[in-house]
Amino acid sequence: MSIRGKLSFAAALIAVSSAAQAADPRCDRPPYGGSPDRYRAVLEAYKHDLGQVTKTLEEICRMKFDGADRAALYKLQYKDEDINRMDTEALALDMLKRKNLQPDTK
Repeated sequence: MSIRGKLSFAAALIAVSSAAQAADPRCDRPPYGGSPDRYRAVLEAYKHDLGQVTKTLEEICRMKFDGADRAALYKLQYKDEDINRMDTEALALDMLKRKNLQPDTK
């Protein structure tokens, strides 16, 4: 392979690597990769602990769309197919319940 060919290959590899490392913009702000209606419903249900809820939603979004480590979801017996199929809010609600965080009763 010529030097020019090697440089082209290296440039292409860097471009692909950079794209894979780019943060998914859906995870930068609400509704964190989910639907706005479901996001509002989750916030309403867990309004007593918004900090934990929004942190969990962002973490789930990053696991689902941004390539973050999925170990926490794997510990809950989710498989990649489940994570890819389920919406962000459903995964977050399950995680919150398992952390013993209960929705408001009012």
